[in-house]
Amino acid sequence: MTSNDDELARIEHALAASEARYRRLAEAMPQLVWTLDRDGTLDFVNEHWVAYTGLSFEESAGEERARALHPDDRVEMAQRWREAAVSHEAFELQSRIRRAADGAYRWFHLRAAPAFEADGTPAGWVATAIDIEDRVRAETTLAFLANVSDVLAQAVDEQRLFEEVAHLASRTIADWFAVYLREGGAVRVAALAHADPVLLARGVDAARRYPVRADDPIVRIIESGHSVLMPHVDPEAVRAAAHDERHLALTAQFDLASAMVVPLVVRDERVGALLLVRGSETAPYSQSDLRVAEVLAKRVALGYENVRQYRRQQRVADSFQRAALPKSLPRMDGLVLDALYAAASDELSVGGDWYDAFPLPDGRLAITVGDVAGKGLDAAVLMATVRQSIRVAALQGLEPSAILAAAEAALDLEYNDRLVTAFVALVDPRSWTVAYASAGHPPALVRRPDGTLLSLEGAGLPLGAPVDAGRKTRQLIGIPPGSLLVLYTDGLVESTRDVIEGEARLRAALTHDAVLHSNSPAKLIHDLVIAERALDDVAILTLALGRETHWAFESADALAAQSVRSSFVAALAREASADSDLGAAELIFGELIGNVVRYAPGAIDIDLEWIGAVPVLHVLDRGGGFDLRSTLPEDVMSERGRGLYIVSVLGTDLRADRLPGRGNHVRVVLPVRRRQV
Repeated sequence: MTSNDDELARIEHALAASEARYRRLAEAMPQLVWTLDRDGTLDFVNEHWVAYTGLSFEESAGEERARALHPDDRVEMAQRWREAAVSHEAFELQSRIRRAADGAYRWFHLRAAPAFEADGTPAGWVATAIDIEDRVRAETTLAFLANVSDVLAQAVDEQRLFEEVAHLASRTIADWFAVYLREGGAVRVAALAHADPVLLARGVDAARRYPVRADDPIVRIIESGHSVLMPHVDPEAVRAAAHDERHLALTAQFDLASAMVVPLVVRDERVGALLLVRGSETAPYSQSDLRVAEVLAKRVALGYENVRQYRRQQRVADSFQRAALPKSLPRMDGLVLDALYAAASDELSVGGDWYDAFPLPDGRLAITVGDVAGKGLDAAVLMATVRQSIRVAALQGLEPSAILAAAEAALDLEYNDRLVTAFVALVDPRSWTVAYASAGHPPALVRRPDGTLLSLEGAGLPLGAPVDAGRKTRQLIGIPPGSLLVLYTDGLVESTRDVIEGEARLRAALTHDAVLHSNSPAKLIHDLVIAERALDDVAILTLALGRETHWAFESADALAAQSVRSSFVAALAREASADSDLGAAELIFGELIGNVVRYAPGAIDIDLEWIGAVPVLHVLDRGGGFDLRSTLPEDVMSERGRGLYIVSVLGTDLRADRLPGRGNHVRVVLPVRRRQV
């Protein structure tokens, strides 16, 4: 053997020894280790890789290596390897790798580093993966509990609370998450969540088809008050809990591998339970997971109790608020009042709005609206105090600005740190004048018969303001008969979170002639302005000046319809000249009402308006839009279209105005003349 051969042998021996030491080191490491040559071909996996993944070296060298990754992580992993093959730079990422023992995916921190020859030529890659499942779970759990705390802190609705917690849990600590509530001796599923919408729909359907029975295991767990941990769900237990074979088949689709049930206990009352389920691809639940679930249950139970307590307080405030409002509105010749109070849809803002109307000894009518700063029972009590103070001051004969000053003095006696906005008006029906004053309140509006709007602006700060309010009584003289005076609180125009848009909606609503002819103009205004949920209480008070005749009934009430028809004809006859065609007018009335009854179920408003010597019939419905036909339908025996054609022939100036989200306003001039006096 030559000296060159000896040198080569020594080098090969050294390399072999080095590789052996490397392999012993790789096998001794607790991480998963694998290496690739310069072409990206796998050339080594350690025993930890084989034991964890269940894949031999040969299997790992093929497509099975990629299948060991979670499906959601494969695209990113492939992309990072492609980028590294070009840059020859190390990279790190977190990914889930499947464990052969139970099929569960666990989180690993993967690091891949390039290897180089002595001359700097790329020689391959060394990759390691460290199990970080416990760390990821801890971080996920802490973030989840923090998010749950945020949800509970803001919750004012039980159902929304449960749904938001379930949504968060099903994307972090569970695959399936359900909230069970005991109500009236029975137990129901109050919330159910899963990240997969298809599976969730099936789960919701199963819960609907198969309600909780009295002998269901979940009921026994609630009654016991003790948590249950099932690291591995027993298929026989699932079979025993199923209502029937179909229920069992549905349940089999849900991959119920591991579960926990934790009771919800409020003030020693067992009100329900939380169910957490993991599928077969997630690590089974452990005692540490159960401790987290029990912490969650305590927080949810406390949040649930807080919401219930808040709801009770809001119901008391709402009841007090409504009790403090007028039981009825006064009736005075030439004046028709209408009012509406609507609490905020989420009950967050109950308590401070009011309206009021009452006659004065001198023949005038006092009307007022206002809003107390703050919400809840305290605001409702303060509202009643201020409203009553305004009544007392008005009955003493004071003018509007003095009335507000007296109310402010009463406010300062007990509530010197609260602000109240108010608008007070005294209406004289004999001279059609209005005296008014405002304390920082939105201006009232007058809708004239010709469609123009007048804003009753009033300078002045809210009651309770620490500086000189500067309030004055103003006069509006000569309001045209047929006008509508509208008072409201700011909840009406703040429903869009944009006051400018809200005011524009209000003005647009008042441009409709329908508000002058509705039996409930306050409700009509509310519906036209607030298309979404109201964010605050709303109070509206309307005063129609000079209204003559009006009727309202439900379209399904045949007896009421007949009575209104007779009353309408009688009212028309009292004013009509001898040569008027009352028969044609009655036929028009019948056709319009019949059209509404057939196609627009719900309330019907009817108004008879005299414009000079001619009467105009107004009909308001709650139905969809329709076409006004000026010709007969092709099928003359058809009900659809024929009635409106008859109306257009017998009457004149037939019009239809669509009220967005509300219905229609139809008007027609009747073939009648007013007799001369």
